[in-house]
Amino acid sequence: MRSVFLLLVLCVVCVAGEAFGGGKESEVEVVCKHPSGHVEVYRVLVKSLYDLTRSRSAMWDFRGKRLRDGKLVDVVANYCYVEREVK
Repeated sequence: MRSVFLLLVLCVVCVAGEAFGGGKESEVEVVCKHPSGHVEVYRVLVKSLYDLTRSRSAMWDFRGKRLRDGKLVDVVANYCYVEREVK
């Protein structure tokens, strides 16, 4: 009985994740202001825009490709911006 309940919960979680776009990764451009004053642009693969930030702070925390030089970098920043087209 316990395993049936756990299987049911797992199915509900998987279906809910798919309903909110959890299964599809998309690439977004994240624009951040560097502390030295210039602007950096990153390309990041995400399932949800909530994957870009920490849950209990205003800090952006993600890994992305910096467009200026093509390097893969880990970014932790305060002032970032994302736009995603709504279909």
